[in-house]
Amino acid sequence: MKQAMTAVNPVMAVVLLLTLGSAAGHKLGIGPCPDVPSMKSFDVNQFFGKWFINEVYANINTCMTLTFAAIPNSTTEIKATQGRQLPALDAVNVKHTTTYVGTIITGPQEAPAKMTIKWPLSGAILGRMAYTVIDTDYKNYALTYECRSFLFGRYYSATILTRETLLDPTVMEEVKKKAAEAGLDTSLFKVVSQKTCTAPGEGIDFSQHEDAYNLLGLISDDKLQAIKTDAQLIEILGHKPPAQP
Repeated sequence: MKQAMTAVNPVMAVVLLLTLGSAAGHKLGIGPCPDVPSMKSFDVNQFFGKWFINEVYANINTCMTLTFAAIPNSTTEIKATQGRQLPALDAVNVKHTTTYVGTIITGPQEAPAKMTIKWPLSGAILGRMAYTVIDTDYKNYALTYECRSFLFGRYYSATILTRETLLDPTVMEEVKKKAAEAGLDTSLFKVVSQKTCTAPGEGIDFSQHEDAYNLLGLISDDKLQAIKTDAQLIEILGHKPPAQP
């Protein structure tokens, strides 16, 4: 039986954030969140749709994507769906995807690119994070920054999104330049592999629940070696395959 999440003490919260951060592309840093610049003429409607996560801080996953969509009957909320493949499952050649759904609150009229976002796992500890679109041309790239001050420091990430899996090197150089001008440490960006990605409708599709910490690539070596079939994988992870329509 599922149990509700209980309050997390500060030490355990830091441990969880370190674990979640490496899996989701976030880092822990000393000091509060910086005031990064935001795009002044941001149009959220043009920002909707699927993006590939081309580079992100502290990444260990592959095939990462972000899809933004309007939430019916809401003028202030946006659905953010992150797709990714986990290293532990890639290591045993299991075709899979995981889906991680967050909610964005749109920014005020005077600063539309300064939004907030809440992810299920980190959100249970930190609540909403600042989500800022620093720059985008909507058709090719977007540069975003997430951050939330926490205890003695901050939990943060920067992401370079692209509409296609590859971005022209000249354009990427300009994006990195904009990131540096915004005060971001460009040396922290890690390339996200978009090779050998599971096609839609193939493999196992897991949904990320707030109690599913075992979906973060933290499967022991002995269990990895024991996985021979999809059914064994499902049993080890403690999840059932999605119901067929």
